[in-house]
Amino acid sequence: MHKLYADIIPVKGYSRSILFDMTKNRYWYIPNELYDILTQDIDFENLQALYPEDRKTVKEYKRFLQQHDLIFRISDDETVAFPPIDMKWHIPGSISNMIIDVDSETSFASLSKIDNEIGKLGVEAILFRCFSEKRLRELKKYLICLSDNPNNRLRDIQLEISIQGKSNSKRTTADLNEIAKLPIVSTVTIYTLNKKLLTAPAEDSKIQVLKKSVTGPKNCGTIQGNIDSVNLEIISESMHHNSCLNCKLSIDSSGNIKNCPSMKQSFGNIENTGLEKAFFIKISDDTGT
Repeated sequence: MHKLYADIIPVKGYSRSILFDMTKNRYWYIPNELYDILTQDIDFENLQALYPEDRKTVKEYKRFLQQHDLIFRISDDETVAFPPIDMKWHIPGSISNMIIDVDSETSFASLSKIDNEIGKLGVEAILFRCFSEKRLRELKKYLICLSDNPNNRLRDIQLEISIQGKSNSKRTTADLNEIAKLPIVSTVTIYTLNKKLLTAPAEDSKIQVLKKSVTGPKNCGTIQGNIDSVNLEIISESMHHNSCLNCKLSIDSSGNIKNCPSMKQSFGNIENTGLEKAFFIKISDDTGT
């Protein structure tokens, strides 16, 4: 018999499945038929005997799994010696991460009201999406204050900014470089068609410039064809919750508090509603209480 290594996690989809290698951060798309084989006792010899017409396919599956070091041989009495990884999911806070949109309507005075609540709710990461180059300097000051706040638990801040063809590229570049130098900032992504910004070398490796026109939140956010990060936390959360919405909050450019920026439902506005109150309104809606 054979067994998958404990850190190799199969996940079944509608038309195909996927194998995640959580240790080496790799993945492979596989047929659902192979998923069914891997989630039972893996006995290739027995499979070949039961399905002689598919012997070639079974051999190919075995060769693939051995080639990528995904399985190992065991005897029947050794099975209990290799228990699966515990896939329970838990975070210490109520909210894991947020998205905050910034444009010409954004009130940084209102945003400042929620700084301490970001720490109280245990938020670990925030993605800022800026759709107004004119507000970048104010956003920079806010990010500096937020990163210096001793009450937050933030580990990561990311910035996406949309810059139109006509731009004060010199001042903008200087502000973006200052933001990128903040230790808490992991990435700065610039969407633009401005030739100066596209051709100028980035001073910081955290900065990437993409040739793309983004005018607002409705056409911001492209689903990539690859999976950038695979780890136990992401997979275990996905097995128990909708990981797109679970423990997530967003604030649109007008200050409305939502579960997801693309949703219409709002749980209040930061001008008169705290994040904690909005979170419990969300929980009440989710549970129907």
